[in-house]
Amino acid sequence: MNNKIFKHKKTNKIMKKGESIKQFMVEEHGKIFVLLNDFKKNLAKDNADDYFQKLKDKLEPHVFAEEKAIMILNDEGKKFKEIVTILQQHDEIEELMGKIEDNLGRKLDHYEENVKKIMGLLKVHVILENTKFYPKLDKELNDNQKTRVLQKLKEVILGNIRV
Repeated sequence: MNNKIFKHKKTNKIMKKGESIKQFMVEEHGKIFVLLNDFKKNLAKDNADDYFQKLKDKLEPHVFAEEKAIMILNDEGKKFKEIVTILQQHDEIEELMGKIEDNLGRKLDHYEENVKKIMGLLKVHVILENTKFYPKLDKELNDNQKTRVLQKLKEVILGNIRV
């Protein structure tokens, strides 16, 4: 892999040449699963809401970044069949996170079922993105398009732009 560094024309941000969208997102998905597992392990503890907040603080900008990147693809006229499913799953993830947060805030014990649901949904979602969607983007987009998508993902996920 060639690791030459270049500046993107429009954003003037430094990117590594040959960096893949999939590679970046696989790492980010891994971070989300670590936080989700930490939350699950601490459900019965008094500080479960702290673990939930860490998960939420990572997951919300992640979903937002993916949707911003999808808007770039739409603007470029790129259509991918996985987008509809990804957006539906994002809605389901947001709904489940809301239910968990409501129940945590009221100190109700019956949010554990929603934790199981979100874990299952996130596994399915990440498999779709990691094995189909992001590899397809890396393969089918030209270098400029990949750079724009990856830059938007990084700006939002890494905190340069707030939700």
